[in-house]
Amino acid sequence: MLKVLPIAFLLVVSSVFAIPGVPHHVDGTVTINGAPAPDGTVVSARISGTEVVSNTILGGYYGRDGAPIFKIPDTDPPSRAGQTVNFFVNGVDSGSTIIFQNGASTHLNLAATIAAPPGSGGSGGGGGGGSGGSGITGQTTAPTNTTPPANPVNTQESGPCTERWLCTDWSWCVNSFQTRQCEDVNKCGTDIYGPLESQPCGQEEGTWVVPFIGLAISDPAVAAEAGIFVIAIILIAYVLWRKMKSAKKGKK
Repeated sequence: MLKVLPIAFLLVVSSVFAIPGVPHHVDGTVTINGAPAPDGTVVSARISGTEVVSNTILGGYYGRDGAPIFKIPDTDPPSRAGQTVNFFVNGVDSGSTIIFQNGASTHLNLAATIAAPPGSGGSGGGGGGGSGGSGITGQTTAPTNTTPPANPVNTQESGPCTERWLCTDWSWCVNSFQTRQCEDVNKCGTDIYGPLESQPCGQEEGTWVVPFIGLAISDPAVAAEAGIFVIAIILIAYVLWRKMKSAKKGKK
């Protein structure tokens, strides 16, 4: 029984460290041709050429400060962990990438160069002459106000219904993650502005903490192996202690 217990216990621990299905949250600023991107610009993420999520920006930001939450979903099975994610602005490759990690939160500023459509750079005809084009399809001037809203997310217009999200407090940090429950009290049936319901905790961004010794490791796979090794050592020490205790009782 003592020989079987450590093996079974390690299998359970291995499954706890792997948390498939948890999305990867990304946010940041967006610029086009060196200027803040106008509202309505589309930011999309692709994995192996397939688009996995897209959302519009607000106030020069995506995934934060009133813009829709930008969550890259996972597939289970298999998990997208370790796959490269490419980011596009209005369909143009920004050249920025991240590595997908379950439950991670990454701040990534995007910049794209988008050529002006033919004929959009000239002056306007007749009358006093119009201003030159901005080089962005459907836009002639950069937004005059790029200051993020004072009160982020929670209440936003979503078509005919206004989403209004209320969330519980964050839970205790368990296995380097904490969770909360959020509900749209207006019951719009949409999740465009839904807040995050899970996030890493008790560690620096992008790191994993090995239990019992508090060692932070950037690679989750290495952290899992280190945690299993530490737990195995503890279990072996416990088994040896029980055997020594039984031996002492037998001598009495």
